[in-house]
Amino acid sequence: MCSRGAAVLHFSRSGRLAALLVLAIGLSSPNGGLADDASSVIEARLRERVAQRPDEGAGWRLLGRHLLQQGRPLDSEAALRRAVALDPLSAAAHFDLARTLAALNEDSAAAETFHRVLELAPESEYAEAAQRELAALSATHAFAAIDGSGESHAFDDPDAGVLPADYRIRRFDGSDFDDPWRDAAMQRPAWWHRDRLDVLIETGVLFNGNVALAPLSRELAPDSRASWQGFFAPDVQLAVWDQPRWRSGPTLGGHFTLNEGNFRQYNLQSYRPGWFVELFAFHGERAFVPRVGYEFTHDEFDGDTLGNRHALHPSIAAYWNDRHASTLFWSIDHTAFADDGIMPRVTSQDGWTNVLGVAHDVTLPYRHWRLVRVGVDYSRADTVGSDFAYRGVSLFAESVFPIAGGVELAVQGSWGYRDYPDFQFDPSRNEHVWRAGAELRKHFTDCLTGALVINFDRFDSRNPLFDADRLLTGLVIEYRY
Repeated sequence: MCSRGAAVLHFSRSGRLAALLVLAIGLSSPNGGLADDASSVIEARLRERVAQRPDEGAGWRLLGRHLLQQGRPLDSEAALRRAVALDPLSAAAHFDLARTLAALNEDSAAAETFHRVLELAPESEYAEAAQRELAALSATHAFAAIDGSGESHAFDDPDAGVLPADYRIRRFDGSDFDDPWRDAAMQRPAWWHRDRLDVLIETGVLFNGNVALAPLSRELAPDSRASWQGFFAPDVQLAVWDQPRWRSGPTLGGHFTLNEGNFRQYNLQSYRPGWFVELFAFHGERAFVPRVGYEFTHDEFDGDTLGNRHALHPSIAAYWNDRHASTLFWSIDHTAFADDGIMPRVTSQDGWTNVLGVAHDVTLPYRHWRLVRVGVDYSRADTVGSDFAYRGVSLFAESVFPIAGGVELAVQGSWGYRDYPDFQFDPSRNEHVWRAGAELRKHFTDCLTGALVINFDRFDSRNPLFDADRLLTGLVIEYRY
């Protein structure tokens, strides 16, 4: 008799809440929500409980969770904040509060609260769910931040959250480590022909299979979108001081795009002022050209700042003879994005990047095989956000094949691997980075060329949030003076 009475008393205080949840399931409406009458009954009982025991966090958590399920996140937030205040070590209460904050589009606060769940109960099911929610929040916010608005509509609209780019921007290996004058210098030693003013202008029309890439971006975006885009990219170098053994002066580069249809609001304006210093040293038939270039990059989309970058590019080109040349290069830059993401210690891409590598060119004596270039580099990104700090290595190669009538084919390719040691979620985002490309170029004059280009970039990661690729093809006109 006594035992039975104790069991009934226990049920009356705690078990009836479980019974209410069972009742809620049985009275669910066809669309997955509770029928109005059942919802009102459960809410009334939960409010009766918190009125009777206002200092019990579990009751407030159940009330807040129920209100969230009924689509009332504002009311839910008040109840769950009370639950967290009463039971600050409850991973369940923090998890429900984080979900409510996410429903209110308070992404930063939601991310911080999910992270608190990981700290409170790292081995629990709540922690596993919090990791999934954090990863989804991070990816959603990354694409929303792309358009500079900070709104979370990038995944809702298939035409939103786009960054345009051309075929030269961010090859993801050391093959684009330096300024646009490298290719010409490696093919023709600088002391053979030096102009005080060098001008390079590229323009054209491209079809881009993944336009979520900008000059400041560190990688491709996994949500592939396609668009036609026109671009204009001028680069100017002026040797204000031009002496036999050295020269120095300002550089000015830019990149501007015009996108089709709904993508036009994401037109890129990229400005890259800088300065360079070159030295010339000779030893027999060998020559060495140390160079240091500084460049400041400012990127805007439709007038909104995406970010700024300061970069220093020291290198030394060694011309061993008329067929062999090598370049040792180091690139160091610091990038600051306007938006650091929902939780900067995880999502911010701000920070330093270093690339150290070497490339070697061989000019061949064959009629239909003119140049071979191979190289290797080591890269390291020390970012504020743990999602983007990596160590990487890449190998790259290129060959040029003259065909006939001023037409030549250039083929490029590379492979790399990036390790993300601070990435907090599962599966790992470690990735293989592949690139393959070709261009068929026609030389109309010594200064004017046109090329059909095709490039493919691939980030091969087991984590689907970071698995991405880009196919890009089109027509490019180049004027070099």
